[in-house]
Amino acid sequence: LILGAGTTGGMYVLPRIVQAYKGQWPDTEILFHIGTTDQILEKLLQNVLDMGVVGGPIEDRRFSVDRICTDELVLIAAPSHPIGRLGKVTVKDLAGMPFIVPEAGSRTRQLVERTFRDAGFALRITMQLPGTEGVKRAVEAGLGIGMVSCYAVEAECLTGVLRRVPIEGWRLTRPMNLVYRAQKYFSPVGERFREFAKSYGAQ
Repeated sequence: LILGAGTTGGMYVLPRIVQAYKGQWPDTEILFHIGTTDQILEKLLQNVLDMGVVGGPIEDRRFSVDRICTDELVLIAAPSHPIGRLGKVTVKDLAGMPFIVPEAGSRTRQLVERTFRDAGFALRITMQLPGTEGVKRAVEAGLGIGMVSCYAVEAECLTGVLRRVPIEGWRLTRPMNLVYRAQKYFSPVGERFREFAKSYGAQ
C-alpha cells in the first residue's frame, strides 16, 4: 500500500491507524508520502498513491472522501507566556498577540486565518515555519502562540511543556478524511485498509 498524508494526518493520525492495522496484518508493506494537502491530491490523481489522509473538506469531484475522525485545532502557549498563564481566553484577548504559523500552503494556517478574519481580527504573524513541529518548538521557546491539531500536542500538554488554552465560546474543528480517486479500483489489501481506517477512526 502506498499512502500519503498532509502534515497533521501524516505525523499524528495515519501512524496510529497503520500501527493498529499492522498489529492484525503485520505482513502488509506500507509506504508513506508526507506533503501538503495539494501535493497529496496531485499524487492521488497521478495514481502514485492509493489513498491519502488530509484535513478539511475536499470538494473536488475527482475524489471520493471517507471521514475518519474529527480534528480540533487548539490554541497553545508556553506555560511562562502571558496567555499560557490564563485559564481561558476570548478571541479579543488574542488580537495583536504574536502568532507563529505554518507555511503559506498549509490548510491549517488557511483555516485559522479565515476563522479569525471572520471574527473581525487579522492574525499578527511574527514567524512562519515549515510544519507543525517547527510551530510547536517556537511556541515552547516562548516566541509566540500558535494553533495546531489537538493530536499534535497530546504528549507536550501531558508533560507540561506546552499549555492548551481554551478560547471561550469558540471551537475550531475540521474533518480528517481518507481520500482517493473517484471510481478507484482497490486491491483486496487496499479495500481492507480502507474499511479498517474508517472503523478505527469511528472508535
